[in-house]
Amino acid sequence: MSSKKELLVVGDSFCVDLQSMYLELDNPFAYKVRTREGIKNIPIDLSLKPFPIHPEIIAKELDLKLVNLSRVGAGNDYIFAHALDYISKNKKKIEKVIIAWSGWYREDIEIDIWVNAINGFPQQTHPPEWSSLADLYPHPNKINSINKFFRNVYCIQSVCERFDIDYRMMQTVGIGSVSADHMINVDQDDTKKAKEILDHEYFDLINYHKFIGWPVIQNLGGFTMIDIIEPNNFPNYNSTDLYLHNGENAEHPDCHPNAEGQRLIAKYILDTL
Repeated sequence: MSSKKELLVVGDSFCVDLQSMYLELDNPFAYKVRTREGIKNIPIDLSLKPFPIHPEIIAKELDLKLVNLSRVGAGNDYIFAHALDYISKNKKKIEKVIIAWSGWYREDIEIDIWVNAINGFPQQTHPPEWSSLADLYPHPNKINSINKFFRNVYCIQSVCERFDIDYRMMQTVGIGSVSADHMINVDQDDTKKAKEILDHEYFDLINYHKFIGWPVIQNLGGFTMIDIIEPNNFPNYNSTDLYLHNGENAEHPDCHPNAEGQRLIAKYILDTL
């Protein structure tokens, strides 16, 4: 058994080795993704070989044992629960924690396996009485999602500080980002979102020194992982240099980071440690 201290990483697909997953699919030439226009086959660049992702780069740089509990399609319910459970049980082994929060409107359901109600892993069906209630009180909604995000962040922050564990947090995608077409009551006005974030009763409780890119949206001076690899932010890169499967012929570009994008994210995090 390794005596190394651990780096715990919990997040969504930005923290997962997607390239290896894609190359292991039954159809090695395309993968399926749900879009607003329906299911589409997305071409895969078979010339790319698996490469280190930012959790691996950071763990190697810090000489720590990586424990990566991230999952494709994970929402913040999944991320919060797995981070809290692991830290509570293994606090003496953990040196550092990285939490990469996902879209605020994603909804995870904990049953015998975790499923994501929005992304459909598998698609969840609700009993009629739940649906009737949801018609009157749509869920997820903006207020619910903002409140839950702040509570989750503050709780994990408090737990790490209680056990004297160094931690960093980031936002992977835009706060309203999801992969399905049935989002309920999403307010796309970033100005309104910004005001509600700034006015939130937990806002001043968040340790912005530990939250990279806080307060996460650009019109407040924040940023996400997607913003880090956005080509317009880096004029020395062309439009495909930082994305995984983003060719000119792709019907739906994949905005996940490629090898260079992963190195760039790792550098942002390492520079704060």
